[in-house]
Amino acid sequence: MRNKIAGWAGLLGVLFFVGEAVIGGWQFESYSHMGQFISETYASGTPWSDVLRFGGVLPAGVLFTLFAFTSASIRPVPSSGMLGFIAFGVFYGLGTVATAFFPCDFGCDPDRTDPTLSHLLHFASGTLTYLFTPFCLLLIGASARKWSNAAALSKTLLVCGAIMLAGVAVLFLFPVDGLLGLDQRIIEGAALVSIVRSSLYLLERTEA
Repeated sequence: MRNKIAGWAGLLGVLFFVGEAVIGGWQFESYSHMGQFISETYASGTPWSDVLRFGGVLPAGVLFTLFAFTSASIRPVPSSGMLGFIAFGVFYGLGTVATAFFPCDFGCDPDRTDPTLSHLLHFASGTLTYLFTPFCLLLIGASARKWSNAAALSKTLLVCGAIMLAGVAVLFLFPVDGLLGLDQRIIEGAALVSIVRSSLYLLERTEA
């Protein structure tokens, strides 16, 4: 039963997250998925902010948290895998929830000179999420080597963790104007692929 809960929570969370990112861009004629952050679609002052935050981002964060915490409780997940899932739930799941309640200011400029408290909390949450989530994936991936028929899952998580880590390094240390959105989507994509692959693995174990 826990496998089903975790598996479906993960898949539905990805659906909500991707849906928000895609639909959110429709409200602006000149929105660029290559150059702009996902957060800009639901920033304070945008037309669909409340709908996207509480109808897309918040459900996604809650479902990611449920996926991670439930996965951590499934046996026989080793202690390292349990720690990885719990940390993933805290930093990626609850981190996503936090961004729903604390949107960035219009434009989502991290160097804004007069930021609101919500803006500061949004970027603080995002920074923690991006700094720690790659290591969560690497930890879970290493632990997955010990799971039944999980060799492919382990490799996927390790690769996604490495991609996410590289993307975060570029975003924080070598940001490229005009490609910030692409970099963020590579980072988020690595996390989402990990969730989808893990969810499918859990659902397959339910059927076995």
